[in-house]
Amino acid sequence: FFTNGKGILYFGNGVGNVIEKSTFDLRYGQIGIFFSLEPNPKQITIRNNSFSGYAEGCEDNPGVALLQGDAQAKSNYSMATLENLTFDSNAVDAVAIGQKFEDRIILYEDPDGSMNPSGELGFFVNDNAPNKVFLDNPEGACAAGTTEKGLFCSNVCMRRVEIGTGCCYNKHEPPTKNDYKMVVTSISDPSKSFTFEKYAVQTGEWYNADKFIFGLQSGNYRLDFIDENDGSIKVPSSVSFEFV
Repeated sequence: FFTNGKGILYFGNGVGNVIEKSTFDLRYGQIGIFFSLEPNPKQITIRNNSFSGYAEGCEDNPGVALLQGDAQAKSNYSMATLENLTFDSNAVDAVAIGQKFEDRIILYEDPDGSMNPSGELGFFVNDNAPNKVFLDNPEGACAAGTTEKGLFCSNVCMRRVEIGTGCCYNKHEPPTKNDYKMVVTSISDPSKSFTFEKYAVQTGEWYNADKFIFGLQSGNYRLDFIDENDGSIKVPSSVSFEFV
């Protein structure tokens, strides 16, 4: 049991931490584990833990078993690994996402419905437009949880995708001009489309804007790269895909 008011408060270290074989109880802190956005391999792994009482809490401050926070958030980031977690109530909203993270994609899977009150499998996501635009019924599929931090989208399968295309770099501040944008369009419903800007990652004094990061539900999509000035179709010299 952890009794410091927040269970474990995690800001990241040189290598990833593992929290396992532990019990977290609401009586000893409103937050079980608070973790930040960290890059691989520094991101945290949370496995083989149990959580008790987090479906309860005060009306104006409900308990949160797992909180994705923004403390010391890194621009180069990955998702925490959640494995074999158990809860004493099927009314728990296991994952809360501390803010909208407008330029980031946050996805945490509930593979069997045991981590949300609906009992349906799905994903906890941050509440931004790219995470909802390709859903068939975003208002019906996604709902705010009891913590009102982030959304839970039921009966969807989502993946976080990174597409690298090279270019552009700048020192001290993000590049003011990139070579192109990316338009993602649903093939089954072309009315569902979103234009993505390149995502800038800071490493020391340098900002690297060489990839697009987005989340997609299962389906077929068309990707077009367009010139950011005139909207004409462009073809990158190289393209890399990574599902993370």
